[in-house]
Amino acid sequence: MPPSPAPPDERAPPHGAVSAPAPSNAVPALFFVTAPLAAAAAGALVCGVGIDALRTGYASTTLLLTHLGTLGFLGVAMFGVVYRITPLVAGATVPLSRSPFLVHAALVIGLVGVSAILGGGLDVTPHWGFGFVELAALVFVGTTGWALGRRAATGGETVRGMLLAVAVLLLVVLLGTVLERALGGEARPGARSLWLQVHLTLAFLGWVGALLASVSWHVLPTLHGTPKIPRPARRGTLGAIAAGIVLCLAALPLEATEHVEAGAFATLAATPAALAVWVWHPWTAARAIAAGPRSRADAGLRFWRAGLATAPLVLASGAWAALGDDPRAAVLFGWLAVWGWAGLIVHGLVVRLAPPDEPPSDDPASNARARRGFVPHVASVAVGAAAIVLVNDALARTAGGLAVIAAGQLLFAIVGARRRPPASRAA
Repeated sequence: MPPSPAPPDERAPPHGAVSAPAPSNAVPALFFVTAPLAAAAAGALVCGVGIDALRTGYASTTLLLTHLGTLGFLGVAMFGVVYRITPLVAGATVPLSRSPFLVHAALVIGLVGVSAILGGGLDVTPHWGFGFVELAALVFVGTTGWALGRRAATGGETVRGMLLAVAVLLLVVLLGTVLERALGGEARPGARSLWLQVHLTLAFLGWVGALLASVSWHVLPTLHGTPKIPRPARRGTLGAIAAGIVLCLAALPLEATEHVEAGAFATLAATPAALAVWVWHPWTAARAIAAGPRSRADAGLRFWRAGLATAPLVLASGAWAALGDDPRAAVLFGWLAVWGWAGLIVHGLVVRLAPPDEPPSDDPASNARARRGFVPHVASVAVGAAAIVLVNDALARTAGGLAVIAAGQLLFAIVGARRRPPASRAA
């Protein structure tokens, strides 16, 4: 009697085959090339301003740095990752084939506008810059959500995790819209601190965390040769993230309740998701990487290891920020989360997905280029963290310079990988 077929997410596609025709490689390439430019701008800002950019989370320079890191680097790169991965795991292309170009243009225009506003360069209301970002996010969510939703029932944890991340992104955009309108003088439904807390929680845990975890379940086994992470571990990760997001959202209506401290409730509610994203998933993924046959030779896995190792430090700094009142804690949390944990993983992920093969194949030259960016990226994370804790200007400027070098190496690796012809065409 023949064995029953494995579930969809347990079957790796044959080498060189794809589940569905992929969109033009120009789509992810646009996003991949743009992301390092934003990272370089953020590094140059830290290098030029020094410790004042990393002293408190409420300074305009720090807000500008935050948006360059979250919207400019992580956001742009992750949009490209979703466009690249969706056809491989969902078996369907993103509808409206020209919509990604609209998303990219709106995202870049919006980021430039937001940066100009936060930098004090334009004396206008913030609505137009954020409006372009909102437009880009809505089009992205609508099109990619449709493609992923078609396979949500049968596509396994990777598809469902990506769909969860895209859905949470919509909530992040809606909450961000409320906060942005408040900057323009409009009334908001509650305390800004609570809405900002929920907004950041959903962004880091539901959007970034769910996406990186679900993408890792496909990328690590199929592109890096690691063992598959067990299905109970994947389901547990998604369940904990979803529970944390739902409970955290429940804090918003509780603000009007006199007997409940909504901020404390939101912090406790996010605990399951935080433990899943910054402890459980890093542990399970690191075990799979350690057991992989190519774990030592693959430069991309260096970024995965470093990012996963940074994740518990993100949780620790977040606990410090939640339990204390030291302004350094919130800045350290943001630095480690954006440029450390997520930034390192995204760096390695983008380099691995940049070659124009379907699916992406090994490229020794890309491997070598990826290694050049690893040391300056890790060094910038460590030096920047030390600068924040010690409040040291020289260390802050050094970290910014190292970040610029890492971003430049990432751009060089992407462009080099894109210039290489696909393996099938070369053959």
